[in-house]
Amino acid sequence: MAAEMLAGAGHAVVIAEAMPTPARKFLMAGKSGLNLTRDEPLPAFLRHFGGATGAPPRTPGYFDQGKAVFGPPEVMDWARGLGIAVFTGSTGRVFPVGMKASPLLRAWLARLDARGVRLRTRWRWTDLENGFLFETPEGPRQVSADVAVLALGGASWPRLGSDAAWVPLLRDAGVRIAPFRPANMGFRVDWSPAMNRHLGAAVKGVALRAGEMV
Repeated sequence: MAAEMLAGAGHAVVIAEAMPTPARKFLMAGKSGLNLTRDEPLPAFLRHFGGATGAPPRTPGYFDQGKAVFGPPEVMDWARGLGIAVFTGSTGRVFPVGMKASPLLRAWLARLDARGVRLRTRWRWTDLENGFLFETPEGPRQVSADVAVLALGGASWPRLGSDAAWVPLLRDAGVRIAPFRPANMGFRVDWSPAMNRHLGAAVKGVALRAGEMV
């Protein structure tokens, strides 16, 4: 999205992708329907940000004084602008009608290409000295940029590219890195025999409480 906005403003944009193909985690998310956002009023939407303490969101790029710069309506309009119809499910989550990520991704990449965005695959970032150094299929490439947007992923899906190999690069440059923490969790329950017929079914409309945390 950053590339799209920058290209739309007339800037020359290069996307350096370490993997052979882009957006692999995006496509993985599409296997479960591709939850794009939640269709709900802005005050309720903002409560999902800031962690368990209920602190206000620290994302000024998306929210400004409680007014969404790119909130749920904008996300839905963005998808529709790519020719993808969306619908709101029973839990308020918004999905493409086709419940797939690939049609949206193809339309998105085509629009980026039409706007002059250059996608470079198999470009792995290896150094930050004197610009950005990448290992590429054609050998090392040094890139200097007026502005760099780092969209690096975490450490949860190494086979999809999120291997956290960027952490030492930024840490050695003096950037403070917050420790990784799990965003999802699993738990084991010794269900009673009456629950056996429900095992494997989707769980919806539930609330979990652990001490004071909900």
